[in-house]
Amino acid sequence: MEGVIAVFALFGVPGIYFLGKTDIGQAIVYRLRNGDVPQDATLVAEVDELRHRLAEMEERLDFAERALASGAGAPRNSHIGGA
Repeated sequence: MEGVIAVFALFGVPGIYFLGKTDIGQAIVYRLRNGDVPQDATLVAEVDELRHRLAEMEERLDFAERALASGAGAPRNSHIGGA
């Protein structure tokens, strides 16, 4: 157990300190101090649109997978190449 504490003290504490000095660390600190940031209505609408488009793509992918699994996408002529 002492080894775990020593490793954390050696690497974890300085790592957290230097993380706080980076841009990402500053953003984390800001978020922790101020709570949630206000949401931009345009950004929320764009994310909703992307979610809708992703759901449509998932439906199309599911349809294509079912069609391939049932053999609907297989070629009807089994003779490939040659005369």
